[in-house]
Amino acid sequence: MDPKPQHLPQPPGHSLSRVGGQEPPALAGTLQDLRALDRASLAPLLAEEAACLWEGPHWQLRSLDEEARGIAWVDGDRALGYLTLLLDGGTALAGRLFASRRGPAQAVEEALLGAAIRGAFGLPQVEQFCGELFLLTGGSLARVRQLWPGQVRDRCLLEVSWGQVPRPRDPEARPGLEPWVQGFLPAAADLLVDVYGNRPGFWPGLQGVEPARASRLLEDITLRSEVGSFEAGASFVLRDDSGQGLAAFVLATRMGAGVGHLAQVAVASGSRRRGLGRALVVRALEGLQARGCTTTHLAVHEGNDPALALYRGLGFQLRHRFLELRLGPSEAALA
Repeated sequence: MDPKPQHLPQPPGHSLSRVGGQEPPALAGTLQDLRALDRASLAPLLAEEAACLWEGPHWQLRSLDEEARGIAWVDGDRALGYLTLLLDGGTALAGRLFASRRGPAQAVEEALLGAAIRGAFGLPQVEQFCGELFLLTGGSLARVRQLWPGQVRDRCLLEVSWGQVPRPRDPEARPGLEPWVQGFLPAAADLLVDVYGNRPGFWPGLQGVEPARASRLLEDITLRSEVGSFEAGASFVLRDDSGQGLAAFVLATRMGAGVGHLAQVAVASGSRRRGLGRALVVRALEGLQARGCTTTHLAVHEGNDPALALYRGLGFQLRHRFLELRLGPSEAALA
């Protein structure tokens, strides 16, 4: 995957369409190119974002890249919010979206999201707009759900404390799990395509995609620390019957201060209902616990009933709910 970020056009208007007969809230300030802002002026906003993420969903983000593309809403010399955006072929991918809780957060969120959607679809090559809206305020969540009910999927961040995890009765009965090494990445990418390739819209970026893109997503976890710091010692694979491919794997990361994260859990379609997912998750939790993590979380789609049953059976409970948005040009007209 070779994203080629570009400047987005800045169309007039800065709020999502009215919903239920209500006018969008008034908002003072201007929309600016994120790269044009001095990082010092963004520092208070980024520090607030980091505090909100840690105090709420126990999440950590990497430092914002100096070359990150996107837009910001600025009032005077104060940045009230920002949104990062990448263009990957015909897809505009919204990354980080945050508005200061010390200002009109809902209005800023809607200004940024509406401008990003309209700007993205103002580019001739863009065919869809995708993003995980992790920290939206309640008002913005309701507005997005009402505007695009068919294009929104709920995702759950589930969390468990190590002491709540049921121990297996017979540890020796576990399948032959092997520690993760980077040489497993091609087979893991093939497994991801097997798992997600035939489930349209289930995971942004893996709809009818070649293994190269899945490899990039796995590299983001294991090499580029895009989702916490990778913990190879708490990540495991299980080979398939041929010994050439993988039947299942789990990738674990550390968010910091005793919090682990299961960044990816995948079981091949032909290897389900054999307890492989449970064995992988328990072993990863053991590995994270040995490295000082007392709690661990993971994200799952709310409609993924088998996965939810597995995780709840292991003691995971809801920590945070967020949205995944996928729009085409026709839906974007409402922004």
